[in-house]
Amino acid sequence: KDFRLGFDMGFGSYDLVTNALNIFKQAIDITSQNITNASNSNYAQEVPIIQDTYPVGISMQDIKRIQNLYFFQLLQNKSSSLDYFNTRLQYNKQVQNIFNVVGPNSSSTSYDDAFFSAFTQLFTDTSNVGYQNQVLTTASNFVQNLNSNASTINNLAYQVPANSLQYLNQINTLIKNLANLNQQITTSYALTYSNAHDYKELLDQRDAYISQLSKLISVNVQEDSIGR
Repeated sequence: KDFRLGFDMGFGSYDLVTNALNIFKQAIDITSQNITNASNSNYAQEVPIIQDTYPVGISMQDIKRIQNLYFFQLLQNKSSSLDYFNTRLQYNKQVQNIFNVVGPNSSSTSYDDAFFSAFTQLFTDTSNVGYQNQVLTTASNFVQNLNSNASTINNLAYQVPANSLQYLNQINTLIKNLANLNQQITTSYALTYSNAHDYKELLDQRDAYISQLSKLISVNVQEDSIGR
């Protein structure tokens, strides 16, 4: 009887030590991940919360995710503004390039100058057929160039609603993904209730979706107690 009691106590102690080592290993792994991702601005650090559970040893009570939602929101807003201005800049550059002087007779400015130069020369001798033909030629080139530029600008204008539709599709997809992820978080919270609610990969994915969404529209982020 005494031997059996000692045997049970020995194996009970072994289980306690094994459990403690596993918990400390998990805590070390969490710290290592924090160090590895120290330069990753999209990574939220974690702090393991270890608690004594007398008389059965210790347990991983929680894994606290360190994230300031205010600064996270601020970062998304700045990202949204940056992407908005970059998009406008790209279109403005395309329009600007149409009217930039890039060489002789290759831009609106040079065609404009050639036409008015010929027109001014014609006034010095209105009966000069050569001057008249030059005016007609430069005027024709000038108009063709304007038409070409107008066509290019129209093509850019047509791209705007097409790109808007593409943005809307991306927005709808991301919102659906976030809705599905919220359901997964609810399920994972219940399933990991006794394991420190360890579902960080879902929360990281949540942040990734929010970051992608903020590049398309301005977003306002609110989080409940379990991360939805």
